[in-house]
Amino acid sequence: VLDLRKLGVRNVKDMVFLDGYFEPTVLFLHEREPTWAGQLAQLRDSFSVTAVSLNLPQQQYQTIWSLDDLPYNAHSLLPMPHPVEGALVLCSNTLIHVSQSAYYAMATNDFVELDSGDALDVAPPPSRVCVTLDGAHAALLTEKRVLLSLREGDVYLVDVHFDGRQVRRFDMNKIGASVRCA
Repeated sequence: VLDLRKLGVRNVKDMVFLDGYFEPTVLFLHEREPTWAGQLAQLRDSFSVTAVSLNLPQQQYQTIWSLDDLPYNAHSLLPMPHPVEGALVLCSNTLIHVSQSAYYAMATNDFVELDSGDALDVAPPPSRVCVTLDGAHAALLTEKRVLLSLREGDVYLVDVHFDGRQVRRFDMNKIGASVRCA
C-alpha cells in the first residue's frame, strides 16, 4: 500500500506506469493545492507530476523525480515508450512532454497565456493549429506518433521529434473528423 501523503501527492487526477525503468515506476498527475478559474490571479500552476519507483520485493517506494508548476487545467497522462520515455501531459491549451531529464511544452492555441504563469517555457502554437484539448483523448500509435481525438470530433496526428531521449518539438496535423462522442 502506498501512502501518497508521505510523498506529498494529493488530489490525484491521473496515473500511468512508465516505460524504461528497472523497477515498476508510476507517474502521478496531481494537484498540490486545488484551484479553479476564479482563483487564477493567485494560483495558476497548481499541478505536478511525481514519478514513484516501486521496489516490490522489499515493499518500499520512493520518489525518483518530479516536476511542479504545470497548468491548473492538466487532465491526463499518456506514457511514452523507449527511446523517448516519460509521458505526455494533456492540458486544455498545452501539450507537455515530461521526463526525468527535461520537459518540452507547446501551446495548442493563443489562450495559453491566460492559464499558465511564467513557470514553464512554452513554445508558441503552430500557425495552422488552434485547438483546445479539453476532453481530448490520446492514443499512442508508435514511439513517434500520437493520435489525438478532440471532444468536437476532430482527429489530429502528433509527430514527436526527439533528439536522443529529449523531445525537441511536436507537429500537429488534422487528419480527419468523426462523430462526437456523447
